[in-house]
Amino acid sequence: MADPVRVGIIGLNANSGQAGRSHMPAIDALPTLTLAGVANRNAENSNAAAAKFGGKAFDSVDAMVNSPDIDLVVISTPVPVHHDLVMQAINGGKHVLSEWPFGATLAEAVEMRDAAKAKNLVTAMGLQGRGTPDLNQVRDMIKDGYLGRVVSVSMLLSGGGGDTHPQRIAWWADRKNGANFETIQSAHNLDALRFLVGDFVSVSALARTQFPKPTIVETDEVIERTALDDLTVSAELEGGVSASIHMHAVPVQPTGALLEIHGTDGAIVIRGPGGIQGGGLDIRGARRGEASLEPIVIDDAHKFPAGTPEGPGANFMALYRDTAAAIQTSGTVRPNFDTAVDLHRILDAIERSSETGQRQIL
Repeated sequence: MADPVRVGIIGLNANSGQAGRSHMPAIDALPTLTLAGVANRNAENSNAAAAKFGGKAFDSVDAMVNSPDIDLVVISTPVPVHHDLVMQAINGGKHVLSEWPFGATLAEAVEMRDAAKAKNLVTAMGLQGRGTPDLNQVRDMIKDGYLGRVVSVSMLLSGGGGDTHPQRIAWWADRKNGANFETIQSAHNLDALRFLVGDFVSVSALARTQFPKPTIVETDEVIERTALDDLTVSAELEGGVSASIHMHAVPVQPTGALLEIHGTDGAIVIRGPGGIQGGGLDIRGARRGEASLEPIVIDDAHKFPAGTPEGPGANFMALYRDTAAAIQTSGTVRPNFDTAVDLHRILDAIERSSETGQRQIL
């Protein structure tokens, strides 16, 4: 059996954060991976994280990405520093798993993707919705002909925080930082949609900021928002599928996500409290001749395997498992940096269509 892949995490915090909640449960549950190192902005944070989770506390990111004791570097930090950290890891010859959003811009994403390809490195992207039992079962049902030929889809995503912002993510209001309702909630759901039905062929969109002066929840301070919070998209997906999509942040009573997929022989309707990418969905379906939509129960073949951690770490299990296997066999992972660049292209096309008033071909 191959030696475990030695993981170094940038951004693992002892007390909070995505890495501790989601990444570490998956790493700990997989014998093909081991936490070998931590690097944070200061030595105190690195030492605290290493003391809690294990691995070596490196004095700097540079020291970790150039260490012969690290195989895979995980980027779990705010988006504005993703580019520099990913490029450091690539220049150190390390395989990379990055959280989404990948880059602050499409240009950053393309540069990182191309740099990793030039060194034949394994890359993985934190679009972890692709690992949920819910989406994989629906995807296989569609492939197996439950719907016949898919004709059309409609998706509504209604998120909270339309006219407010928590203090800790007030920086999301600045569009240049690359983290906001469009690039996080909307993008994760767009990726889940294309995972189920097929990639985007063209888009026509209206994208705007409905709430340019949100209030900080804790202080009542009014700040400026330049990030987009309302996107209406008419799209064509692969196979001639028509898609109608509205994703918006609202001030009162966000209702989560509703996705309807209609085919020549049936329909599937999915509801999720925060989106369709997170699992725990209400899935219902009906085929031609059936009187009503009935619940679709996740079958044993699509359930998480025994030993999967509960909570958000479960959705990272498949990604980490496949990443370790790719490193050990010189293979590839999906989703990877190519997947991320394609998603950035979709967002870029939505914005460009809105700005020009013209349909964009992808």
